[in-house]
Amino acid sequence: MGKGRATHPRPRAWNTPDNTGRTWNPDQWVAGATLGSGGREAVGVRSPSRTAHCPVDLRIASLRWPCAPVHDSRVNRPKTTYAWSDGTAIAYQVVGASGPDLLFVPGSVTHLEVQWEEPRVRRFFNRLASFSRLILMDPRGLGLSDRLTEVPTVDERVADLLSVLDATETQRATLFGNADTGPACIAAAALHPDRVDGLILLGTYAKGGWDEDYPIGWTTEEWEEFRTRVKEGWGTSDSVETVAPSLAHDEAFRQWYATLARLGASPRAVLLLGEMSRAVDVRPLLSRIAAPTLVMHRTGDGLNSVEAGRYLAERIPGARWLEMPGDDFALWSGDLDALAGEVEEFLTGHRGAAEPTHVVATVMFHRRRRFDRTGCRARKPGVGRSPRGARRARANRAAPLRRSRDRYRR
Repeated sequence: MGKGRATHPRPRAWNTPDNTGRTWNPDQWVAGATLGSGGREAVGVRSPSRTAHCPVDLRIASLRWPCAPVHDSRVNRPKTTYAWSDGTAIAYQVVGASGPDLLFVPGSVTHLEVQWEEPRVRRFFNRLASFSRLILMDPRGLGLSDRLTEVPTVDERVADLLSVLDATETQRATLFGNADTGPACIAAAALHPDRVDGLILLGTYAKGGWDEDYPIGWTTEEWEEFRTRVKEGWGTSDSVETVAPSLAHDEAFRQWYATLARLGASPRAVLLLGEMSRAVDVRPLLSRIAAPTLVMHRTGDGLNSVEAGRYLAERIPGARWLEMPGDDFALWSGDLDALAGEVEEFLTGHRGAAEPTHVVATVMFHRRRRFDRTGCRARKPGVGRSPRGARRARANRAAPLRRSRDRYRR
């Protein structure tokens, strides 16, 4: 090549190194697309960080639908902080900054960070945070809070709730109790009315064990079966058929729920919590609740009978009773959009629309074309070009040069 002659680099061949030592790969280049950040993430397309040296023809999208992992480590989780309750660390998170304060205390087993990895739960939390200042916590013995060494009491759990309210500088809040956290929320509403604006109860009870005047509690035989299940199968997905039958077919949910169980509580902690639930009895406090109360229960709950919810609604002054369809015990299954709608209406007086679950994206592809030496689009193999067509193509390519030459000659 002569000295001083202008040179133009040829388009690099596929999978050959460039002058930076990198290898060109068509899968790394994405065509121009009208996708927002959420849309790109939804379809598994990642934009290249540098495209200055890439020929346009090489920027062809190679879209591969990724296999969704059971756990999404890329989720932006809220910051986890700790409140101190008489020497015990209680983990909590705050989501949202406007609206009424809602202290959400899920029952059974919890883990503040693992919960955000399940799309249904993440969507549910974001919906709650859209109309409230949502405060999430792990009860003592569960998740990121301090582990249990002995059976906790209702008074200790009430103190834990108040410590989280103090740590978040919350004067008054609505409490959401579910399953074994319901009795503690009931006690807090009855004994500390100055801190409780409202009470929401789902799938919970006033007394855990059977008694002659409370025949809807668990019998001794049922408690023994519970202990056996925990000792033999805790941390597996076998319990999903019982606690979340509507999602028993969903393998991703089954694996997530098993992980939540293993990381949320040890088998010993679950047995200690079971002893707490078996001994709890807050029936004398029901008539003392003055805060507005919403009691909800799924009609087919296989662990806590719907009769336990009716018992609460009949004895809490002015409580609103709502029977929800479904056979699930686990809070994270069932119709979470309907549940969030009921909570929103109770807190704000109106119900908003649920956010869409799908992302609509438009992807524009650049079609790569091949050209022959005349600058015309290449024909299929075996198909020639007529002499007239070739002359016309050369003339069309030369026309801009002739016009430019004639302009400068004037």
